[in-house]
Amino acid sequence: MIIFAVDTILTRLGFSENVKEIVAASPPSPEKQRNGLSIIIAVHECKMKLFLLICLLISCCFHAGAVNREYYIGITETVWNYAPGNASAISGQLFAEEEQAEVFLKRGPQRIGNTYKKAIYVQYTNHLYDEIIDKPSWLGFLGPVIKGEVGDSITIHLKNFASRNYTLHPHGVRYTKENEGKLDAILDKNLSKVNRPSECKWYSSIREKTGQVKRDLN
Repeated sequence: MIIFAVDTILTRLGFSENVKEIVAASPPSPEKQRNGLSIIIAVHECKMKLFLLICLLISCCFHAGAVNREYYIGITETVWNYAPGNASAISGQLFAEEEQAEVFLKRGPQRIGNTYKKAIYVQYTNHLYDEIIDKPSWLGFLGPVIKGEVGDSITIHLKNFASRNYTLHPHGVRYTKENEGKLDAILDKNLSKVNRPSECKWYSSIREKTGQVKRDLN
C-alpha cells in the first residue's frame, strides 16, 4: 500500500511518465541513455525518500505505550545534628557565649537539644531492600523523586524500618480512597501493614488532566 502510494505520487509529479518515454525511445542515443539513467536514479531516490517520509508520518500517529513504574521505598531512621560543632557558622561565636543559642541547643528533661531522630524515605533497587539508590546531594533529607508520564501507572512498595508508624500520600496524581495514605482509610480497608515493620503497596495513575498544560515545562 505504501509503495503504491509512492508510485501514485511520482506519477502525478510526472516522474514515471518521463521514465516510460525514455525507456520506450528507440534507438536511444548515448546522451539519451545517460539522461534516462539519471532520471531513473532520481526517481528511485525520490521513491526512497517518500517511503521514509511516509513511514515517519505513520510512526508519529502512534503514541508510546504507557508503562507501570514501580518504586521500592523504605522508611529508616537517622540521627541529625542540625548545629554541629561548638560555634556559629555565621558569626563564629561560641554557642556557650550566645544567650539565644542556649534556648535551642541546650539538652535537658524538657528539651531535645541540637540532635534529632529523623525518619527519612530511602529508595531501593528491588523488593529485597538491600541496595540503596543514590540520590542528588541537594535533596538532603527529602525522599526520592518519583517520575511518571501521562498514561502511566505508579506502584510504590513501602516498607517501614522505623520505630514508629508512618505513611505516604501521593500528591498531584489520581488515587483511590485506600491509596490516599490516611491512616483511618488504611485501617478501614484492613491495610494496616503501614505499621512497622511490615510492607504495604500504594497504587496511583497519571491521567491526562493531571499532566502539564501547554504553557508548562516538560
